[in-house]
Amino acid sequence: MFFKKIVKTEHHLGKRYDYYRLCETYRVGGHPKHRSIISVGRLEDFTHQERRLLAEKIESLIKNKINFFEKIGVSGYSDKINQKAHEIYDRIAEQAVVSAKSDSKPSCKQSNKTKASLEQPHSVDNTSKNTKEDDSRYVTIDTHSFEHKNGREVGAEWLCYQALEQLSMGNLLLDLGFTKDQMEKALMHIIAKAVHPTNEHNTARWMRTNTALMELFNQAPSKANHRHLYPISRMLYNNKEHIESYLSNKTSQLFNVDDKIMLYDLTNTYFEGRVTSSNLAKFGRSKEKRTDCKQVVLAIVVNSAGFIKHSHIFEGNMADSTSLSHIIDHLRKATCKNTQQTPVIAIDAGIATEANLKLLRDKKYHYVCVTRSKLKDYKLVDSSESSITTYDKKDNPIEIRRIEKANDSDQYFRVYSQQKELKEESMNSKITERLEEELNYLAESIHRKSCTKRADKIHERIGRIKERYTSVIKYYNIKVKQQGDLATKISFNRLEAPKENTSGIYFLRTNIPEIDNKTTWTIYNTLTEAEATFRTLKTDLSLRPIFHRTDANIKAHLFLGVLAYQVVNTLRHQLKSKGICYGWSTLVGIMNTQKMVTSTMNTIQNKCLHIRSCTEPVVEVQCIYQALKYKDRPFYQKKFVVPG
Repeated sequence: MFFKKIVKTEHHLGKRYDYYRLCETYRVGGHPKHRSIISVGRLEDFTHQERRLLAEKIESLIKNKINFFEKIGVSGYSDKINQKAHEIYDRIAEQAVVSAKSDSKPSCKQSNKTKASLEQPHSVDNTSKNTKEDDSRYVTIDTHSFEHKNGREVGAEWLCYQALEQLSMGNLLLDLGFTKDQMEKALMHIIAKAVHPTNEHNTARWMRTNTALMELFNQAPSKANHRHLYPISRMLYNNKEHIESYLSNKTSQLFNVDDKIMLYDLTNTYFEGRVTSSNLAKFGRSKEKRTDCKQVVLAIVVNSAGFIKHSHIFEGNMADSTSLSHIIDHLRKATCKNTQQTPVIAIDAGIATEANLKLLRDKKYHYVCVTRSKLKDYKLVDSSESSITTYDKKDNPIEIRRIEKANDSDQYFRVYSQQKELKEESMNSKITERLEEELNYLAESIHRKSCTKRADKIHERIGRIKERYTSVIKYYNIKVKQQGDLATKISFNRLEAPKENTSGIYFLRTNIPEIDNKTTWTIYNTLTEAEATFRTLKTDLSLRPIFHRTDANIKAHLFLGVLAYQVVNTLRHQLKSKGICYGWSTLVGIMNTQKMVTSTMNTIQNKCLHIRSCTEPVVEVQCIYQALKYKDRPFYQKKFVVPG
């Protein structure tokens, strides 16, 4: 093998560039010829002698030959040549540039060599065949040369690939004006976000080095570039309305999910850094307690099966209670076209203001929500059907009683949970314990050397403590004795708390006429699907924190996460119906046991045989494929031969 120099001239710049191609020599009818194997670029850092050694090293890798010096542990090549040779060799193996056909007949020699079938295992026919046809499927190989190379993960990627096929996402993107190349990059980006959620730079590196994702689309992994991912994300967001509407109807039709119940909720995710160039990034009330960071608010409408029907991105200072008016007109559009009934809207206490409930009534929506505060003036309804006991998913008893509230047409229910009561008492006990620890530490600090004893500073510290423990500080009386400007003693005592039997109790409210206790609680309890959606988005799909700086990339990042979630929920919804209830991170870990690997071996004809194949799924992975009715591997074998 040798490098052939190609000279290219840019006439308008008056510059000449030298490019090199790796070529090999062969004979046809006694005449020497050569053919190009691969283009290797400019090789500016290599001298003529180094290029000759580089070609020699690549040829030895392809033919799997080891020279005398390498056998005794001494390499005849520099690290620079070795590194570049392996890089070019991997590109040759990836692109399979050499034909897979062998013209030579196998030899009968069997010492340290064995016969290996070149056909796919499932395609072997055991019926009688011509002997020559049977023999042509076998070659003799050197077992000492057998190696596995270029192992990559493929299980989770293949699972998501088939889910996107099930949703017909490729056809949708083509209909929206995406080219075939853009469509494939978009699908790869969605799968990458689901399987390995990270930023675009790390995604491109992962696609080049760890995964067989690009091979599913018949593309070389070395072509992955983060600069291709940013514009694809923005293209997806620019078609957000069409894509969300399509997926809303497609998932409802595929899985026969009616949209009788719609869940509306919000979450926020914070930014790393100052983010000065974004209008969306604002300081606001952080549900993650990251008040030091700017944030952005994501609102979603979810059906009872967990599929996102609509999403909206708000500025970071948007309050939960003021967001509904912006989203209300999208609720009807988000409902499946096959559903004629107006859906019931389930919302949490943060959104259930009187103004929002009036807005829902004016728009002819039914709603179920939890009241923003515990009711005090109410009357228990005395009837045989006014009180029932049901059980949650963990078989804990839930007592539901119908109540009446004066001058209100809505129906109310009091819900008592023993587990909720125990949880609230445990939380109050921990808060009380922490408060007393801080007060005792403060009381002792005025007697320590180098601690401040100024009365005004002590009162400031007490004020900050009161601010942190607002729920229990009202039951404490704190006194500070002082002499002049200095505090000399801090004492506190706990007051007797009023006996209110409200632990473990919350109240549900609905405007649905003639609804029973259990149905009301069941509808409200579906809000756990919205919470599970946010948990998957934030934790499994790493929607937080955000590192982007411009509004276009921020919106594209969030919408890409929503699309990845739709793929994840498509898989998990089907698996849960079959009794497989793993979380997404667990599923990815299980599926990643399936790999794609290249096996190389030398034949007796002095040729190197390469077989690219997928490992057989383990039992647990096979069960997942069978539950989904998916294929268990993208292909069985791809073969090619590198001549000697």
